Amino acid sequence: LTEYGFKPCTSDPSLYQWKGIKLMLYVDDCCIMYDESLSGADYRKFLADLAADFKYTGGDDIDFFLGFKVTRDRTKNTVVLDQKAFIQKAIEAHGMSNAHPVDTPIVPGLQLGHVLCDPDDFTVDRTKYRERVGSLLWASRGTRPDIAYGVHMLSRAMHAPSKQHWDATTRMLAYLKHTQHQCLEYH
Repeated sequence: LTEYGFKPCTSDPSLYQWKGIKLMLYVDDCCIMYDESLSGADYRKFLADLAADFKYTGGDDIDFFLGFKVTRDRTKNTVVLDQKAFIQKAIEAHGMSNAHPVDTPIVPGLQLGHVLCDPDDFTVDRTKYRERVGSLLWASRGTRPDIAYGVHMLSRAMHAPSKQHWDATTRMLAYLKHTQHQCLEYH
């Protein structure tokens, strides 16, 4: 990117700027923001230069970024973010495709902090537990603040999860399965 004139932002190494264009880059996913009236010609020049050097997809309005579906309605001035595709993949990956619906992400009143298992007890597969919590964390930090408290409780036991912690991840994945249509809408 620096060869095209972009400069990295000092406060965020994933953000690059050049002539009023801001480019967010994460591994192989990118989002470009610009004001058409101020930087439209520079944007088109950058895409042409990029196409000469690399094969890429995109260049149109954003529709997916980092697993988030982005839907814009310019007439209503709304932006909708959802992670339905990510949640579906996580449900399948964690064997929850046949999960029964639950109304809440965690059992009301559940206290997991006091139920840590012995660090030498490997009843719960810690790697699978961490993978589940990682998936839940990505959803909670993205478009699902409704599970944030429960994910926080679960993430405190990454080193020694108990059967109750495992069961709580199962419940939360079941909750996500049956509420995967929920999204965030910005006005």
